[in-house]
Amino acid sequence: MNSIKFSALTAMVLAMCVSVAQAESTVVTLVQTNDMHGRVETDSPDQPAKGLVIIGSLVEQARKGAPDLLLFDCGDTLSGRPNSVVTRGRAILAAMNALGYDAMVMGNHEFDFGSESVKAALATAKFPILSANLIDESRDDEAWDPIQPYRVYTVRGVKVGVFGLTTINTMDFEYPGWIYPAKVVDPFKDAQQTVDHLRENEGVDLVVALTHIGYKVDRELAENVIGIDVILGGHSHTFLEEQVWVGDTLIMQSGSYARAMGRIDILLDTKDTDGGGYKVVAYNGKDGRWWGHDGVPKPESQLGQEVQYPGAILVRPTVDTPPHVGILAAYESYRPQVDEHLNERLAMIESRIGAEGHRKHESPMGNLLADAVRWSAGSDVGVYASSQFQPVSFEAGPINRHPLYRLITSYTRQHQVTVETGGEQLRAMLEAAVTPEGSVNLYISGAKLTPEIEMADGKAIDLSQRYIVAGAAHIMQDYMIGKPGVEILDDSTDARILREALAAYLKHLRLVSPPATDRLGLEATPPVGASANESSGPVN
Repeated sequence: MNSIKFSALTAMVLAMCVSVAQAESTVVTLVQTNDMHGRVETDSPDQPAKGLVIIGSLVEQARKGAPDLLLFDCGDTLSGRPNSVVTRGRAILAAMNALGYDAMVMGNHEFDFGSESVKAALATAKFPILSANLIDESRDDEAWDPIQPYRVYTVRGVKVGVFGLTTINTMDFEYPGWIYPAKVVDPFKDAQQTVDHLRENEGVDLVVALTHIGYKVDRELAENVIGIDVILGGHSHTFLEEQVWVGDTLIMQSGSYARAMGRIDILLDTKDTDGGGYKVVAYNGKDGRWWGHDGVPKPESQLGQEVQYPGAILVRPTVDTPPHVGILAAYESYRPQVDEHLNERLAMIESRIGAEGHRKHESPMGNLLADAVRWSAGSDVGVYASSQFQPVSFEAGPINRHPLYRLITSYTRQHQVTVETGGEQLRAMLEAAVTPEGSVNLYISGAKLTPEIEMADGKAIDLSQRYIVAGAAHIMQDYMIGKPGVEILDDSTDARILREALAAYLKHLRLVSPPATDRLGLEATPPVGASANESSGPVN
């Protein structure tokens, strides 16, 4: 009985708010994407509709009733697909410009191609890039150009303060030399300072945090920082199917890869104070009360247009959702460049190069990757991590770059780093190539695991000698950099990404045969049984 009375009272209050909406109230609509990872278009016709070109149509539908909605992206946007690599993020930004984004927060993957590369790409954005905790170490910790800590928007008289936060783990995820002079600092400290500034100095009515820190940390942010009305989040790829409230703060996140659009509509009323301004009256969907659904009244648009408010926090496309014409047109100029890159013929595969079971058995594909690193760097030893490629085999016949992107799906710290080291440190690395349980950790080129560990010349490692070793940045950080006697020879931002090292090596060989599986002292890959395109783990 009490719940019935409560529901009736709630409906009455909302109806009263709605009755004055035309004169004193207004609705602010926030729309969100996050973790797109370069997905402008749907991957293939047989997959569910996704990609910005599809989500863009949902945004335009929303704009019919809310033409001044605010559209935001929550990071990890520019890296993750071949179009990202070829255009260094510019193709994705062109698509976002066409859709009319209002702001984007910096994610950790934005730095995958180096700070100078992303800086050049972001210069093409027609919207601000936000992060209150991303600073420039070379400029007395001022905001890293071209980043802004916050932006204030005015929507029909309502002042909306929007600020960004980037995960502090960016400093661990990215290679130090590639992110410098950018530096990510404590997001909590900067968040409270920014919120206080927006409230006290900018006089905003609504505070929105665009975050790329992950759902768990978003909850901590809401618990510890006072004054945030809405958190639009990213980083953890979380699909929040229902509204999540922490105190008076609403948290939203719409998964990843542009498979859904997050939307929230907020009703605000003028304050009964001399200072003016607006106060929040109601959120569409709070306590399960969705405006215009199940008999719940809805505010009328001040623009005289019918507004169809969604009955869920996430809006998903259907098979009938058409592509966004403007996005397609903006993206079209980049398509020939991307297609030419992917379709370039690299070599002829003489006989199948298998990759299945590559973490449990020594595979020809793993050895081919290590050979490519060694050849590309001109080093004594090349290494490649088994965790950094998928069990995708190369079939006999001509090969272009398409399978290379299915084989190597990672983007972070994938550039080639070359060091010089003593024999003791090299031996320690090679001894870790096979785990105590007998599975593959590292593939190696230029050495073989025997009781003494033989080098390419058949001799054992000379502990008094210096060796040149190359591998991906993450491997060199784990095993070499910072260790006694290790000198970095090349870790520049011009160094090859290992996917391109493989492409260059295939072009050099022209006719490619599977390398022998006699380097790790393990059983070779068993006969073909697994699918050549099975996945061994998540991709970007």
